[in-house]
Amino acid sequence: MCDFQILGEIDRCLKKVTEGVETFEDIWQKVHNATNSNQKEKYEADLKKEIKKLQRLRDQIKTWLASGEIKDKSTLLEYRKLIETQMERFKVVERETKTKAYSKEGLGAAQKLDPAQKEREEVSNWLANSIDTLNFQLDKFESEMESLLAGKKKRLDKDKQDRMDELKAKLDKHRFHIRKLETLLRMLDNMSVEVNTIKTIKDDVEYYIESSQEPGFEENEYIYDDIIGLDEVELSGVGIPSSATTDSNNSNETGGTPTSTNSGTSPIPSPPLSSTMHNHSSDSSTDNDKKTKSRSLMNVVQLPHSDTVEFFQRLSTETLFFIFYYMEGSKGQYLAAKALKKQSWRFHTKYMMWFQRHEEPKVINEEYEQGTYIYFDYEKWGQRKKEGFTFEYKYLEDRDLN
Repeated sequence: MCDFQILGEIDRCLKKVTEGVETFEDIWQKVHNATNSNQKEKYEADLKKEIKKLQRLRDQIKTWLASGEIKDKSTLLEYRKLIETQMERFKVVERETKTKAYSKEGLGAAQKLDPAQKEREEVSNWLANSIDTLNFQLDKFESEMESLLAGKKKRLDKDKQDRMDELKAKLDKHRFHIRKLETLLRMLDNMSVEVNTIKTIKDDVEYYIESSQEPGFEENEYIYDDIIGLDEVELSGVGIPSSATTDSNNSNETGGTPTSTNSGTSPIPSPPLSSTMHNHSSDSSTDNDKKTKSRSLMNVVQLPHSDTVEFFQRLSTETLFFIFYYMEGSKGQYLAAKALKKQSWRFHTKYMMWFQRHEEPKVINEEYEQGTYIYFDYEKWGQRKKEGFTFEYKYLEDRDLN
C-alpha cells in the first residue's frame, strides 16, 4: 500500500494544480479582454508566472508517475494532461507576443540588419523552434507510455506491448534528432557551421517532424552525415565543454556550496574574477591577456547592431560569461545575462554563479529542486558539474529581462 505521507503530498499537489488552472483561466480571459497594450503586457507576464508554477507541479507529478510506489496513476495522468493543455494555450499567447516584432519599429530594425546576419538569425530561430516541437511531441509519447503502464498488474497484453515498443523507438529517434539539432544550434552560435549547410537539411527535418507519426513513413537516415564536425562537437557535449569537471568530493552534500576542483583547464585564457579583484601580484602576461580580451570585447559592443540580444545570442557562452563578470553595470552585462537565460542558464543570487540543469531534477517542490547541475565557476574560470545540489528558488534570479 502506498505510504500515507506520499498520498497526502499528492493530494496537496493536485489541489494546487486545480487552483493554478483556475488562476490561469482567469488571467487568460484578462489577456484577451485587455483594452490597451500596457495592460495586456502586464497580464501576459502574470500568465507566464502562473504557467511556470504549473510546470513545476507537472515536474513533481512526472516524478510520482515514474515511481513504483504508486499503483493507480490514472488521476496523476489526468492532472498532468490538464497542465499540458494550459501549456499549449500559453504557447498561443507567446506566439502572439512575438508578432510584436513586426511593429513599425521592429520592421525598421529588421530592414537595417545585414542580410547574412538576418539569414543566420532566421536559421537559428528555425533550429530552436524545431527542437521545441520535437520536445513537445516527446512529452506526448512519454504521457502515452505512462497511460499504458497505469494500473497494470503483471504484463501488458500484446497490442499494448506492441504500442509500447513503438513509442520507445519513437522516443529514441526524437532524442537523436534533438541532440543533432541542439549541436547544430551550438555550432551556429560559435560560427563553426555555415548557414547554407544547415539549410540543406531543412526539408528532411521538417518532413520528419510533420510526418514521422504517420503510417508508412520512411525516413532519410543520412540527414546529418555530410555536416563536417557535427559528430565531434556532439561527442564533446552540447552546452557542456569537455573541460567541465565533477565535484566528486562534494557529490553527497545536499545543499553545499558549489566548490570548484583543481582538475581541468580553463576554457579561455582570462584570469579568474577573484584574482582580478584581490590578487595584485598576478603575472604581466595574464594581465595582458585580460586587457587584450577586454579591448576586443569593447570593440565588439561598439559594432553596428551589436547592442541587441540577437547579436549576443550568437556569441559563445564563455564570451557571455566574460562580458557578464568583467563589464559590470553596462548594457553589455544586461544583454549577456539575457542571452544566457535564453540558453537555460539561471543565476544563483547567493553564490553569484550561473547554473544549468545537467539532467531532469530528482526532486522538485515549491521551495527548491535537487539534482545534478553544471555551473560556471568564475574563480577558476571554467564550467564544473555539481551532483546532489539543492537549488532553492528564493535564490533564483527570476526577473524577466525586457
